[in-house]
Amino acid sequence: MPAVTSKATAVAYVKRKLGDPTVHLEITDDQLDDCIDDVLRLFLQYLPVRRPAAYMNQVGDVSIDFPATADGVLYCTVLRPKEDIALINVSIWELMNRFLPARIPIGEYYELRSFFEMYQRARGTDPTWAVDRGASKLYVDCYSGPYDIYVVWSEDATITSFMTGDKRTWQDDFLRACVAEAKLVLATVRGKFGNVPVPGGALTTDSDAMKSEATLTLTETRTKLANAAKAYYQPVIG
Repeated sequence: MPAVTSKATAVAYVKRKLGDPTVHLEITDDQLDDCIDDVLRLFLQYLPVRRPAAYMNQVGDVSIDFPATADGVLYCTVLRPKEDIALINVSIWELMNRFLPARIPIGEYYELRSFFEMYQRARGTDPTWAVDRGASKLYVDCYSGPYDIYVVWSEDATITSFMTGDKRTWQDDFLRACVAEAKLVLATVRGKFGNVPVPGGALTTDSDAMKSEATLTLTETRTKLANAAKAYYQPVIG
């Protein structure tokens, strides 16, 4: 099978899966392009590209321009600069056993550690930040800084990302969904010719079976994407 590496080769793949050139397909290349675009939009709802970035020692009302390929912000937080917390890291965790002659319960240990990690964060909560999509800017409040800003930018994946890029593990699911979308279009077209009177009876097509199969495939794909999206946890930086 020829490698699928682009939109054009994806269109050719879908046509072959539908029976071309042995079977005449009542669907145009433009319609197939639309099907692939619809599938790409579906996948991008759950699997955007994540690009982490750091902006050190920021003070005041900070304005950060979106990177050229970014289209949104998935996560933003601020931490105290590393040099401010280096002494705290040493004094607590290297000397803790000397202050506590007996072992402490594991629950208390993690409670202390979580409190300590929260202390390192600016004000112990996420910062005040806002996104201006029109101006493609991220605004972060660092007036009580300086703080280090950590951002996870969101980028749109491309078809190439799902074929040969960082999301290529989803290639089979992506192509299966493309075929399903094309089947829905074919089912609509072929359904127009169903039950047309012909000599000896009425013309029947496979539109109902094709629509049912395609709908099931897309439902399964959406469920799989939703479950995968839950596995993307917010980054822990520190």
